[in-house]
Order: sequence, then C-alpha cells, then structure tokens
Amino acid sequence: MNFSTDFPRRIRHFIRFILPALLLAGCDYDRFGELPEEESPVMNANTTLASVERFYRNGGVDFPDGTVVSGTVTTSDSAENFYKMLVIQQKETPLAVLTGTYDTYSAYRPGGRIAVRLDGLRVGLWDGMLAVGAPEPEYTEGIDYIASDAVLRKIIARMDGSEPVDTLETSIAGISSALAGRLVRLSDVFFTQGGRHTWSGEQTLSDAGGRTLRTYTSPYASFADDLLPEGRISLTGIVTVYRDVVQLKVSSADDAVPATGRY
Repeated sequence: MNFSTDFPRRIRHFIRFILPALLLAGCDYDRFGELPEEESPVMNANTTLASVERFYRNGGVDFPDGTVVSGTVTTSDSAENFYKMLVIQQKETPLAVLTGTYDTYSAYRPGGRIAVRLDGLRVGLWDGMLAVGAPEPEYTEGIDYIASDAVLRKIIARMDGSEPVDTLETSIAGISSALAGRLVRLSDVFFTQGGRHTWSGEQTLSDAGGRTLRTYTSPYASFADDLLPEGRISLTGIVTVYRDVVQLKVSSADDAVPATGRY
C-alpha cells in the first residue's frame, strides 16, 4: 500500500467513524469484558508493520483510508504493568497500540493474532516504541490514548489461530533503543537487589561481565511489592525507552524464570 498524508481526510474519518463510537462508549468505556466472537469485525491486513515503520521514518503520521495491519500480541495488562496499551509484533517489527483501556488481556491475549485498522489513528513514538493512537488535538504529530472500548471493537479484530513471536534471544550488551518495542529474552542475568528489594520502580539487572540494564515496574502493578527473584534467571520483556534510558518491562513476575527452570 502506498501511504500518503491527508489531514482533512483524516479529520473527516475521525468525525464519521471514531467520534460516534466514542459517544456510544458509555460509563464503562475503559474496561473490557470478554468479547463475544460475533462482535469481532472481519478485517484483512493489506500492509505490514515494516511498511508502517518506513512510513513513519519517512515523515508520515496519518494513514490512508482502509489501512489494516496484523500482528501477534506480545504483552498482557493482567498484572497492570503495561498501562492502557498492548504491543503486537510481526516478524521483527513491533507496534504499540495505545488502547487507553484496562483489562485488554481479556479480549486480546498474548500469542493471539489481531488485525488493526489504522485510518483515523496517528503513528508516533511512545516510550521509544513505534505506536499508534488517537490524534493529539493540540499537536499535528502528537498521539494520545484511544480510551474507548467502543472504538477498539470497531478497529481491532481477533484473527484465527496463533503465531509464534520472534522473541529475540540476546544479552544486556545487545539491548539498545533500536530494539524498542521488541520482545526479548535475556539469559543468565540477575537482579543486583534480588531477594532484598521489590520489583517496584527502576531496578538493576546485571550479567557476569558486570554490564547492567534497568527494568521498570509500575508501583501499581499487582506484583510491584513482591521481592525480586534471587540468583541467575532468564528474563523476558519488552524494550522501552524513558528519558533516553533504555529499560526492560515485563508483563508479570512470571516472565522471570530461573536459569534451570521455572520458579
């Protein structure tokens, strides 16, 4: 698909398609229930996440009518660490969707495939990740949370089957901002405060060579007050960037397993 920018067209689409759904959202706009199968619209992807990334790198922000992508969900907000978003990945390219809603895991589970209609949304960066969200009214290139499950039910469709995610097996030395949004797995690492400090906030992950990487856990996450695991572990998470600092963010404490097996 050839992308082009058309700000007036995008505004017309927002008024015709997104705004009515927002008005119908009701008082429970930010919390999903289990979605019946028949409520998931039928969509077919017509471009790739790699094409969306190129579109953004070339200066694009708003999508042509009918732009649809697909990918595999790599995050879960069940433990409330990924706040009002989900991340999908197709091959090596990730994309964050700023849902603005809670409990999206009940509808879009990790490992499940979804299609996302992008026209009416805008692409930008969020925590260093390529992301799509609602247009920020005061900034021509800004993005914000969609914040309506009525809208999400119209623009996100669950697809049949599941697809393995290309989880990048790497080391602390291999982590950089270029991987923002990617699902990665670090083996044979350890928390410097393992067994002595909780997950909450920024914590330091280290390897045998003394290299370090920060992890971040929201103080509101359900596991924030749990003690960090002790000893050498394998840790799986999403690479993010906060104020130019590269971090790793996990969906839950279950993403940390001992080097020889599961806790």
